[in-house]
Amino acid sequence: MLQGVFVCGFFKVMKLCLKVRRNAVQLSKRLREKGEIVSPATMEKQCRMDLRLTQSQRSSYEAAAALKCQTLSQWSTSNLDAAAQRDIEEARVTRLDEGAFEAFCEMLDEPIPQAALELLSRGEDWM
Repeated sequence: MLQGVFVCGFFKVMKLCLKVRRNAVQLSKRLREKGEIVSPATMEKQCRMDLRLTQSQRSSYEAAAALKCQTLSQWSTSNLDAAAQRDIEEARVTRLDEGAFEAFCEMLDEPIPQAALELLSRGEDWM
């Protein structure tokens, strides 16, 4: 019984989200026609990405998108954007605790070791 109530409530939420979205699209269209707004949503999308999903993945993504009152495409791109930023930052940024940072700064202040100076003085050999 509880599952039926959940499904019914879910579809009511989806219906409400679609109505809100439809109204927002109509308002946005009128404002664009007047030249009052230009949003990323109105920019032409030149690339397409197709994904292979299981049915349960698709259902889960659709449910999450509906809860955010977004299309599946909007929800997917916003989450992919966030994940891409996180992964790029994770790969490019090194975080040090206070002790490790102090040790790093001390190493930078020390003179360059003789072996490193010898390597730097070698000619370039690109073969």
